[in-house]
Amino acid sequence: MKNLIIVAGMIISIIALLSFRIDYGETSNSKFSVPENIKIILDKSCLPCHGRDGKSGAKMKWNYEKTGDLKPSKLVGRLSKIVSKVEKDKMPTAKFKKKYPDQVLTDEDKKALIGWANGLIEELTR
Repeated sequence: MKNLIIVAGMIISIIALLSFRIDYGETSNSKFSVPENIKIILDKSCLPCHGRDGKSGAKMKWNYEKTGDLKPSKLVGRLSKIVSKVEKDKMPTAKFKKKYPDQVLTDEDKKALIGWANGLIEELTR
């Protein structure tokens, strides 16, 4: 019975990982938009920890799926944190990079993510 529960848990985990994608549907913040190239980066390198199925600590600090629901002032703060963490190479964490080297942000990913976040900050502070 114990083995059956373990196997069932593993199957559910695998299905969840294979189907893991963020839903970028309508949000309450009409200025918050995520272009397709940024969605791909977030899905690959950020959402494994900061999405619906992310680890509790990372998810509690920042759940990207709720970012569009933030007030503009809080959204600016969160986007500023993205820029800071990515520029300082603090995210993804060293542990994540070691465990998932294929999901590490490339220089091109970093540039795109920072450009998107800074552009959205500029739009929100007009």
